[in-house]
Amino acid sequence: MKFNTRMAAPFLILIALLMSSGCMNTPQVNPVPPVSIPPTTFPTPMITPGVTFTGTAVAPNPIPEETPVPVEAYIKRPFGYVQYEYNPAHKVRLLDTHVETDPTGARKVVGTIKNIGTGRIDLVVVTVSLLDADGNIIGSTSSEVYYLEPNKVWKFRTTPFTMSDFRTHQVAEIFTG
Repeated sequence: MKFNTRMAAPFLILIALLMSSGCMNTPQVNPVPPVSIPPTTFPTPMITPGVTFTGTAVAPNPIPEETPVPVEAYIKRPFGYVQYEYNPAHKVRLLDTHVETDPTGARKVVGTIKNIGTGRIDLVVVTVSLLDADGNIIGSTSSEVYYLEPNKVWKFRTTPFTMSDFRTHQVAEIFTG
């Protein structure tokens, strides 16, 4: 077998290209250290002070061992989104709730919420859990209002729902912002 010098140059160029493109296994001189990604934290749900609920209380989540990173939250407004800031002066009271059925068979949770604080609340959102006969949550519905003045009552109607296994409801949260 003869050594062909005309074929050696292209062969060496091909080997160099394969090695530089990472196609061939070459030892790493400086291995890249693993990247440490911090775990994602989610805010713990809080019960708004001054809000009166009917039903059973749920035990809060245990306090995490590490302080979670503060989360930026934004609220949708008619003119866009603004950053949420907790306001302890926002106080509301749930006065009553009941279910109404319209002629098409769709149901709505209807009720009243009063601003018992001293200032205007820019946004109030009521979220209602829908329960079956065994008390299991089968869905939820909600309603929102902008700019609830002090001592004013909001008569809310949630979005309609048509669940055949619906038996009762429970106010899950009243958010103020």
